[in-house]
Amino acid sequence: MPLKISLIALAMAIGLMSYSEPAQAICVNNGTATPVKVSILSGGKFKSKVSPGVIECCDWQQANCNRGGDKFSNLKFVVTALAGPQTRTGVCKGTIPASYEIQIRQSGDKIRCVGVK
Repeated sequence: MPLKISLIALAMAIGLMSYSEPAQAICVNNGTATPVKVSILSGGKFKSKVSPGVIECCDWQQANCNRGGDKFSNLKFVVTALAGPQTRTGVCKGTIPASYEIQIRQSGDKIRCVGVK
């Protein structure tokens, strides 16, 4: 009987560890070799320089990140390369829900952004 209870407790613990909460922040994941600057143009005031391999986040519930206060508020953003061939042209801009992540990826000399939940 104690073994059965232990197995049930173990299964519950594994289930809780695999449960994921929805994102609580607008995040920028710089998966490139180039430092970038990200700015929220409307809907918030988040600005950050993000080094290669670093993830920067800002809680969507804070007014400085997301004035709308809703995790599905649309935030307009722009990402600019701080080095390399796309320094002057920028990298990408778009609109993303406040609880999503902007993944920055590189393919050759081109850097692009992908919004993920």
